[in-house]
Amino acid sequence: ETGSVVYNLTFSVNYVCKYGYSIYIVGDLPSLGAWNPASAIRLNWNEDIFFVNSSIINRRFLIQGDNWTSSLQIPCHRSDEMIQYKYFSSLTENPNSGDIDWEKGPNRVINLRSIGNSDCYAFGK
Repeated sequence: ETGSVVYNLTFSVNYVCKYGYSIYIVGDLPSLGAWNPASAIRLNWNEDIFFVNSSIINRRFLIQGDNWTSSLQIPCHRSDEMIQYKYFSSLTENPNSGDIDWEKGPNRVINLRSIGNSDCYAFGK
């Protein structure tokens, strides 16, 4: 697409879900589901312990058990400066079931100008 750039973003959140539930991410871009839970992206569960660096907030994190992660290629128009998103938990097989537990607080925001075209990690608790 003309005037666009693709960002390689890895989203990760540490959260314990109820049995049969998963963590999803949804946001304001079509590639993040355009705020529609039915189009949300399910993150992958992992119980490993590992260290990662976050270029967004310039910190290193120790991630332990119950990690939900997904690496995504996010196409954006060059005029886009911010990505807004939230995590939620819902039934693994049907995220649009109506049984959605949205992340509390304001939307999460990534400032694209601060990360350039490099890979980056976005974290939550």
